[in-house]
Amino acid sequence: MLLYSEARQSIYCLNPSASFLWCCYEEGLPEEQMVAELVDAFQINEAQAQRDLAATLSEWQKLGLLGGSPESRSSAGNDGTGVGETDEALIDTVCIGILSGSGVIRYYRILGQVIEIQYSDEALLKTAGMALGSLLVEVTATSQHNFTVARAENGFVIKHGEQLVEHCRAIEELAPLVLAQVISRVYLDTSCLLGLHAAAVGKRGHCIAMPAVSGSGKSTLTAALAASGFDYYTDELVLVMNDSYQLMTAPVGMGIKPGSWPLLSDYYPELETLPVCPRPDGKQVRYLAAPRAICASVDDGNHIRALVFPVYAPGQSACLAPVSTADAICRLTAAGYDVDGGLSRNTVEELIGWIGEQDCYELLFDDLEEAIAIIDGLLA
Repeated sequence: MLLYSEARQSIYCLNPSASFLWCCYEEGLPEEQMVAELVDAFQINEAQAQRDLAATLSEWQKLGLLGGSPESRSSAGNDGTGVGETDEALIDTVCIGILSGSGVIRYYRILGQVIEIQYSDEALLKTAGMALGSLLVEVTATSQHNFTVARAENGFVIKHGEQLVEHCRAIEELAPLVLAQVISRVYLDTSCLLGLHAAAVGKRGHCIAMPAVSGSGKSTLTAALAASGFDYYTDELVLVMNDSYQLMTAPVGMGIKPGSWPLLSDYYPELETLPVCPRPDGKQVRYLAAPRAICASVDDGNHIRALVFPVYAPGQSACLAPVSTADAICRLTAAGYDVDGGLSRNTVEELIGWIGEQDCYELLFDDLEEAIAIIDGLLA
């Protein structure tokens, strides 16, 4: 069973016992009868049923699912699209005046939009723009977004138009910040049903989207697939468009964490020589750019073949198992998604309808070659 909370803007998946209790609650049964029904249905003792019921109702109450307001959730000071109020004073002290430079301008096309970035010098272009290299284009139209990446007296800054949106002290920190700013600004200007934190690869006119949480091996598997002749669409963002459900993707550089560097050394011998970039979340990555020849656009007539949720499982032979629509929605929630305009009853129903039409799988893997063979079979 799926529960949608408009107040909390969340979707919850209930296991069989919780689903049973929810039905009892909706029928208005008193707690004593709910305990009796639970004992009868699941063959547990009364004490266990009382504990389960109390814990479940307490959790639902905290979430606001039983009426009333949900407990407040902590909010970050910065939503990723600009400088939070708490950062303003810090930026004023860190970046006292932007230093002038000769300026190097590059243009990128991402999600159908042209981005102009002016770097204050060649060194910043090489460092800050390393994750955007596969998106480079000759300017053919007016840019929708203009960024400036510049040195400051005590660090480095990123401006969107005239607005100061990010800063850092070390040049190695720039690439993840520039990538995040570009993706978030373009995404906010793109109308879509759903934005997924996911990778996507393709072959033979079809593609597979791979939503996953951090540490699942998504980026490692995607990089290995890209090096094995698969079309590379993205390792970061997949948009499901309104009405047509067509996909749009951003083939930005793949951020590879230290644990995966040895695993990918045979696929990318140059990986160990690439610069290490600290991300705001404390993780370190090296950015791999897939060869431009195998970068592709999903909106070139390709069609989604499946949603695959990769899970790195040490010692596990690669295996593929189907997952239900409800399970797939919960996994999307864990991986991260965003709905244009927020969740509503209609968008939840549309989301369930779209995912219900997809083949959804969990891919457990340890060996990359085994996982690649399974993905290849899905795209056959």
